[in-house]
Amino acid sequence: MRQIVTWVGHERSMLAGVCRRLHDSGLPNPTERPHWSRAMIHSMLLDPAYAGQALYGRC
Repeated sequence: MRQIVTWVGHERSMLAGVCRRLHDSGLPNPTERPHWSRAMIHSMLLDPAYAGQALYGRC
């Protein structure tokens, strides 16, 4: 996740470029498949659980 934030936030990479980098590196997505989508990366960037801000039992 840190690498994705670095690519998007610091290097100003587009989500399609991030998808390509992840696919080329051979890393599976969170569902253990090789395909990464822009929508998946976008939702990961907005999800507080991936940012380390989610709390157990909080609605």
